[in-house]
Amino acid sequence: MFVAIVTNMRHKHNTLHEAGPSCCILGTALHLAALNGHASCIRILLVDYIPSIPAFYKLVKKRSRIHEFVSEFNEGTSLYEIINKPADGGVTALHMAALNGHVDSLCLLLDLGACVNVVTLEDGTTIDLIGAGSTPLHYAAYGGNPHCCQILIARGANLTAENEKGWSPLEVARLWHREWLEEVLSAHQQDRIITLPSPYLSLPLMSVVKIARFYNNSISIHELIQT
Repeated sequence: MFVAIVTNMRHKHNTLHEAGPSCCILGTALHLAALNGHASCIRILLVDYIPSIPAFYKLVKKRSRIHEFVSEFNEGTSLYEIINKPADGGVTALHMAALNGHVDSLCLLLDLGACVNVVTLEDGTTIDLIGAGSTPLHYAAYGGNPHCCQILIARGANLTAENEKGWSPLEVARLWHREWLEEVLSAHQQDRIITLPSPYLSLPLMSVVKIARFYNNSISIHELIQT
């Protein structure tokens, strides 16, 4: 299901931010979908792990059962392992969604068990302007999207976590002149938003993909979803 791809995090030059913190990384299809904010693609990529049942969110929310969701098509790898699979430099799909301000993808990944305080690594393969040891909240602070920051904080992100450069998310925001994040990233901020389950969780894609496999992929998944 997952193939290695090269993603360039400088693709949003002169938009939300001038250059991504990691110059170029080797990741997976899940990383690419998160990078570009394609929540529906994330859901399709993970269809083998997510049963199309109404109570799925309640099961995932318990977290203790997240390791039970495995794919018969991917050698028993669990949903938890796939969601948190690191690319070069320890960058996860959640880091990418947070960096680029993709709220829908961010919420879906968190609902599926993405680690909110996972940190990047120094492995000599990437150029990271923020620094190794950065959490998704550090990346969201660099990206500048306040809603992404609020969601991560509501889900347990550590406001005072310091990366290997000694920077907290608030200090990252200040260094890259994201003044509008000052209040959001304040350690004294008491208000926390209430997040709802991602609407992408309830899509009945399992049966759609099974139909495609039954017909030996003669009809594409995209065509089935559009009909």
